[in-house]
Amino acid sequence: MKKFGILSLGVLLAVSFTSAAYADNIATKGQMLYDSNSARVATVHKVNDDGSVSIILDGKVISVPANTLSVVDGHLTTNMTKNQVLLLD
Repeated sequence: MKKFGILSLGVLLAVSFTSAAYADNIATKGQMLYDSNSARVATVHKVNDDGSVSIILDGKVISVPANTLSVVDGHLTTNMTKNQVLLLD
């Protein structure tokens, strides 16, 4: 019975962390991404499971980390400049 309790607790924690990650997703596919200077960067191509967004910029797919994203004046914004985003791989 003790093993079942530990397993149940593990599953509960995993579900809680997963739900929290999905709740933090502030981006949607098709939404415009702006940089720290309020300049348009690109349209969100895909929202990844970890909350990061994939965009297509200058012919390459770039993943912009979730921890750089926020909503500023109603716009999805990264705290990086467009040039910094271009350097991401």
